[in-house]
Amino acid sequence: MTVAVCNTGKDDKTRPPPDVKSSVFMQDSWTIHAYVMAHDGSASVVLLEDGIRIIRGNRKDDYALPLNIGQRDYMWHPDCKRLAFWVRAKPKNPKPGEIAAERKALAILDTTRLPPGPIRAEEVDKIPYEIVYWSSNTSSPFGIEWSPKGEAIFVLSTDQDPEDNQTYGVLTRIELGGNNKNTEIVRVPGEIDFFMPPVSRFERGEGPSTAEYQIIYGHLGGLFVIGPKGENLLQLAAIPANGLYNVEWNPSPRANQVALYFRKAVQAPNGKSFKGVYLIDINRVGGAKGAATPAPEGEEVGLGPGIEELYDQTDIHTLWFSPKGKYVTWSGPRAVYFRGPAETPDKMVRVTIPTLPDGEDPLIKGVSWHSNEQKLAIAAGNRLYIYDVPSKDLYPVAELGTMNDTFTAEPRWVGEQVWVSSYEDAIKSNRVTKPGEIKIGRPGHEVDPTGGRGNSKAGGTPPPAPGATTEKKPPSNAPSGGITNPGKKN
Repeated sequence: MTVAVCNTGKDDKTRPPPDVKSSVFMQDSWTIHAYVMAHDGSASVVLLEDGIRIIRGNRKDDYALPLNIGQRDYMWHPDCKRLAFWVRAKPKNPKPGEIAAERKALAILDTTRLPPGPIRAEEVDKIPYEIVYWSSNTSSPFGIEWSPKGEAIFVLSTDQDPEDNQTYGVLTRIELGGNNKNTEIVRVPGEIDFFMPPVSRFERGEGPSTAEYQIIYGHLGGLFVIGPKGENLLQLAAIPANGLYNVEWNPSPRANQVALYFRKAVQAPNGKSFKGVYLIDINRVGGAKGAATPAPEGEEVGLGPGIEELYDQTDIHTLWFSPKGKYVTWSGPRAVYFRGPAETPDKMVRVTIPTLPDGEDPLIKGVSWHSNEQKLAIAAGNRLYIYDVPSKDLYPVAELGTMNDTFTAEPRWVGEQVWVSSYEDAIKSNRVTKPGEIKIGRPGHEVDPTGGRGNSKAGGTPPPAPGATTEKKPPSNAPSGGITNPGKKN
């Protein structure tokens, strides 16, 4: 699993080769992300087999952490200083009746207080993270999202009530500071399939947003919005959400729009089937000033005013708005689509990757918009491409490994460069892992301590960096741009 920074100039002769930031041998510990970048691009967390590497500029510090197996993801606070993540831990001073054994917990780490690395597992007490939420003997937490204001973090869980033996979906608000007060704001029978505050308001480094906001969530009873403290619960539509795979808010607070992706077909009460990508204008659904009201129960359930079908297929892995909300964007393995939210369907743009000279068709794994909304970075096959919107020009800028054993994913613009991850199948490549200086990693599977620079341009193949091989690929739909088991964020 390799993380590299790619230059995006069009000229092959003058464009520098990709700069490799980290190469890790991962065996049976696949993660949704190879790296998680701070929203403003100032730092990046690279996931290692038993910890993290934090990269700021040319500095790299490694930290061993008691990561929660199966959920190895990190969520940056809007201030780009704090991180939220799951750990395995024991309460230091358990309360009467509280579980004293090791269990899943939500931790927050202020990265500005970290000591220089490396910090090994036996020194973990030197890492100043704070636990703000504990699982219990009845609850199973699985989703986390920050408030766009940064004053709270939300946890999604299922809870088995011992009194009635029923399962409930629970959304909990955790106030930051003081005693980190936990407050349930939603509790419904069954499961909450998805929830999302408008995190797109800060995901490009805008910082905490002062604008008011709502949280959208869904379960079998339909789609709902609710205030951040549990106030003003309103139903948007009677579409059951059990097929809902992702929700994205338009980053503009004035737009009050969300894009939805139904990965599997669901039926509204009137029998109408829903699948694919939809756009909801909450202001139009509920009338003036976004006062959403329940959808009608007649023929128009789920497709009344303000709800538009954008795409009727279920092959989508990425769903984004562009940074300022100019375009709504969705992508599958064969094409990237985008259009203005207010534009007519005939204005939709479809971008495809051409077949390579050897007959291979590169599959698209991720998409990222430049901050100026004029360029798209597209990870496809083992290459990174740039699409220029005004000229409609598409060109490759980097190639990592070979089409036979490597694919790229997770493109992310930082200035005029693009960060990207690549995943190599060591069995197919028949390469040998070269041990380096041991910092974090099992013997023989060490992390490359130098993060060396590759030496090939687009069209060439870089040599293996130390520790760059992987034993096997993750599922083909794992690291795919904007979707990370959304609403059940890891």
